[in-house]
Amino acid sequence: MGRKARLKRERRNEAHLGDHKRQIRRRLAAAGLAPTLLEGPTEERKVSDALLELVQPYVRAMDSHEHTQPRLDQLVSFGALAWNASLLPASDAVVADGLATLGLGEEDLEIARDLIASLSERRRRLFPDDRRLIMSTAVTLTPSGDLRVSAAHAPIRDSAPLGE
Repeated sequence: MGRKARLKRERRNEAHLGDHKRQIRRRLAAAGLAPTLLEGPTEERKVSDALLELVQPYVRAMDSHEHTQPRLDQLVSFGALAWNASLLPASDAVVADGLATLGLGEEDLEIARDLIASLSERRRRLFPDDRRLIMSTAVTLTPSGDLRVSAAHAPIRDSAPLGE
């Protein structure tokens, strides 16, 4: 079979896939790996749903005028920071590094540390077996006022100890 015919057949087989899935499939094929893309729900809960559940009590406790994009971004960032700190052995350093980037005053830093400690404990209680690090988050506030969270994650190798 000629190169053009092979490429045409590959494009036809990939027509139902999105561009990013096509790129992943091609990279795996170029590396000699058989790509397997799963569609639909998987056994594992989405980390974005777990993160939203983690911060939900704090969202509900906010006054309606506090439901702004920056405030919700900050709360979800604190949730992700707490999530990661509860998984890593040097959690104090993780929290300190995360808070240093926010430029908070001393009083706000103390409040943030307390919030992160509370969120870390809640994460350990709700998701004790979830060993995924949250790499990035995106928060969207819909016109109807619903909070949507997207999160990218990475697994932790089994040899890494859980933070205490």
